[in-house]
Amino acid sequence: MHALSVKRADELMGCTENSPEEAELAALTNVIEAYESQRWPGGEDPGLLPKLPDSRSVATISAADVRVIDGDTISFKSIRYRLVGFDTPETLHAKCDSARTLGLQASARLRGLISSGEITLQEFVAHARPER
Repeated sequence: MHALSVKRADELMGCTENSPEEAELAALTNVIEAYESQRWPGGEDPGLLPKLPDSRSVATISAADVRVIDGDTISFKSIRYRLVGFDTPETLHAKCDSARTLGLQASARLRGLISSGEITLQEFVAHARPER
């Protein structure tokens, strides 16, 4: 049920302000957050990938050296990194207030994850054409 709720919320991300879809997105967000706070009370994220210390493109970095741009983008040493497996609503160019709110929540969550300890950054070069 959780996966279906998240999938539906993702589908509603481009909703129009004051529409029935925006109301549905807000309700789904509340349900998802309530479930996740019960399921993972300590904030553990079961989707995190294991560290791969044997790779040449892996670096252990301090949380203080990372700046969160938004919920799926960070900056380290003035280089922006788009996080693989993350797709969060935009905060700057949001399509509606609900999407902006979710984007801000995603940014805050990412800040919390980053500040919780040591970070391993593994660079991955994508060969696909960017969506934007």
